[in-house]
Amino acid sequence: MGDLQSTCYLAPIHEGAHWTLCVVCPSKNACYWYDSIRGRPTEDIKNMFAEALRTYRELDGQRDQGGPKWFYPKCHQQPGNTECGYYVISWMQTIVSNGKTTGFQNYFRTEDPYSQDDLDSTRDMMARYLLEHGSFAN
Repeated sequence: MGDLQSTCYLAPIHEGAHWTLCVVCPSKNACYWYDSIRGRPTEDIKNMFAEALRTYRELDGQRDQGGPKWFYPKCHQQPGNTECGYYVISWMQTIVSNGKTTGFQNYFRTEDPYSQDDLDSTRDMMARYLLEHGSFAN
C-alpha cells in the first residue's frame, strides 16, 4: 500500500476459531487492530509484531523505536459466531481498493454488522477469485 516510506501491511490473523486483521505501518511504528467481536490482541501477538517491526527496522538500517503503538479503530461487529472471516476479507478489500496508507483507520465509522447482502457479495467475490485463480487438483 503506497510508497516505501508509508507502506502498510495487511496481516489477517487466525487464532483459535477467530479471524482478525492487523494493519502494520512500520514508518508510524503502529499497528491497527480490527476485530469483529471487540477483542484485543494477546501478548503473544503483540510481541510477535514488536519483534517483526524491530527486525524490519534493523534490516533497513533504522534505529529501534521500541514496541509499536496499538490502535483499535471502530469497525463493523458481527452478530453471530461464524462471520469473522468474511469481515476480515471485506475490510481488506476496502482498504486495498482505496489504495491509501493514511486515513484507512476511518474507513469503518460504524459498528453496525454487515448486511446479509454484503456477506453474500463477499462470498461470491471469493468464490469467483478461487475459481479463476485457484489451483485445484483433479
